Parts: sequence; structure tokens; C-alpha cells
Amino acid sequence: MYVKKRKRKVVPLVFCIVLCAVAHLFSMWQLDLIVVKPVWAPLHENIKWFSAMKRAGYYAYSEAPFQCFLWRTTVGEAYDTLFLLNFLSFIGVIVCFLLLLKDVLEMVKR
Repeated sequence: MYVKKRKRKVVPLVFCIVLCAVAHLFSMWQLDLIVVKPVWAPLHENIKWFSAMKRAGYYAYSEAPFQCFLWRTTVGEAYDTLFLLNFLSFIGVIVCFLLLLKDVLEMVKR
């Protein structure tokens, strides 16, 4: 009886930890793509693009288009969305891990 109750608690928590970890890694991967270079143009266009951005100022970079996995957006909006996803997934992993730790400590107590 206790094992079934425990399994009912643990399986969703482990699933949540895995889901949050995948979301965290996805957001870090997409942020890395933004930081490294503009990935939407070939190399010879990147050189022209960087020189145009240098003349236009730093704000122009946030308005540049970015293909963020399934949706097309701007670099500025992608930053906001991905940092929020990164923050929420990190908090989710911590909360689920603490709940899982609480369950393990209850099991050890018995």
C-alpha cells in the first residue's frame, strides 16, 4: 500500500524534473545561438550585417529577426522569452527536487 502511494507521488515529480531540465537546456541552447552569431544568414552576409549593425547602433540588434526553433521572432523578444523560460524551469527543478527530497526523507523516517 505504501509503495503504491509513494510511486504515485514520485513519478510526477521525476517527470516534472525531467521536463524542467529539458526546458532549461532548450532555452540555454537557443540563447547560445543568439549570443554566438546571427544564425539566419550565411557567413558572407553576416559580415555585412555586423557592419550595418555597428553603424545603426546596438538597439538595431534587438529588432533583428531570429528563428527561435518553431517560431520566428526578433532577437529582443527571444531574449525575454528564453530568459523567462530559463528562470521558470530552474525554479521548477528546485521545487520538484525539494519535494522529492522531502518524500525520500519521509521514507527513511519510516
